Parts: sequence; C-alpha cells; structure tokens
Amino acid sequence: MPSFRSINLELRSQFDIDTFPEYYPPTPKSEEGGNNCSKGIAALKAVDDDASTCNVYIPAFPGSHFWINYSISPPIPDVTAYFLFKMYIDGTHVVSWSCGKEDNWSGKTVFVLHEKADSSSDKKRIEKRFFCFSTLDKMGGKRKKNAVNGYDSSNFVEITVHRARGRKRIPRQLEQADKPPKQTPGIR
Repeated sequence: MPSFRSINLELRSQFDIDTFPEYYPPTPKSEEGGNNCSKGIAALKAVDDDASTCNVYIPAFPGSHFWINYSISPPIPDVTAYFLFKMYIDGTHVVSWSCGKEDNWSGKTVFVLHEKADSSSDKKRIEKRFFCFSTLDKMGGKRKKNAVNGYDSSNFVEITVHRARGRKRIPRQLEQADKPPKQTPGIR
C-alpha cells in the first residue's frame, strides 16, 4: 500500500505472506477517447497534496485473510507523540489503533473485536475476527445468497492517519458478533 509523508502502509496476504501489488488510479481521458472507469474513480488522484491523500488500488483475493503493516519513517516531528490510525470499510468505521515511540513507530493490525452474547450465561464475550475478503458471488455456477460482487469498484478500504500529542483510554464500543458487520459487502 502507499507511502505518503513518511507514513508507510502495507496490505499483506496469507498467501506467500507477501504484500499486495498496488496500482495507481487511472488517469482521466478526454471525452472522445473514452474511459473504462466511472467518473468517481477517474477523478481520484494517486497523490493529492491539497487533500493530504494517497489513493491506490489492490487486487482482492476472494476468501483470503489479510492484515495491515504500518510504520513511520524518521524524522518524527517533535510535537507528535503518537499516530492514530482509523480504518473504514465502505465508509463504516471498523477499528482504530495507534503507535508511538514505545512501539518503535511500527506494527500490524490483524483483527477487529466484536461482542458476542454467550448462550450458556448472561455474560458477553469478546470475539476476534480476522480481516478477510468476501468470497465471490458465484460458487460452482450457483449464486450464493447475500453474496457480493468481488469486482465491484465501489468497495473500498480507507485508512486515515492523525497525529496526536497524547492518548486517552475510552471504553470500547463493540458490534454484536452474532450478525455480520454492517455495510461491509467486500469484507467479511
């Protein structure tokens, strides 16, 4: 994944434990020349300094697990004690994490936590869910119920990064694990 302003992100796959290849958004073409992508996709820039964003495309291997490696390259600004990362899938906040000097300005995020009701008692349990791309919408020629199109260009993962001077622990808000996460068609 991209490197921008000394912040490095990599999406890693369970297959060969390697980084996903990344591709920059297609450049918009003239009206006469045509373009195979939608106007929204063609409007994205690989690097947009005005908006402080970097956009890349990666292939999704249906059914595969993935995780995110992150690191901050020196020099780290003196006023920054931590970097806060927030991950969104199709616009829905999924997980947040941070890193600082004690983490050597690097790490990886592998899963998200969900709350699960225990049927044998009134207690609620915490369940880990690994990041995983959805399977394709067709299996063996038959359409799966509630499946998504793995090639839909409107599915996206967004990671925002914020600089912070300190950390404050707040109670975790978890989604129920007995039902699929909301609004996450490309990730299960």
